[in-house]
Amino acid sequence: MTSTLAKKLIAAFSGCKSISNDILIKEFARSGNSVKQQNLDMIVHSLVKRWQDYYNEQWKEAKIKIDIEADEYKKRIIEEMRPQ
Repeated sequence: MTSTLAKKLIAAFSGCKSISNDILIKEFARSGNSVKQQNLDMIVHSLVKRWQDYYNEQWKEAKIKIDIEADEYKKRIIEEMRPQ
């Protein structure tokens, strides 16, 4: 997971609009703070598990569209490059 996404998730679950790196370090990087770290891990893993199939489905559909558009673009460029 990207750090930006992690920050957005943490901010959302904390009820904030955003969260600074300093706060993240203060709240989650302290030694002896394993409960918050475990809770965060549990939240992230449950979100990933919940949305993984949806993400895979969306990516598959997007990839098909990208491939179709790439083929159409390639054909158009080849046509434009042919001598007239």
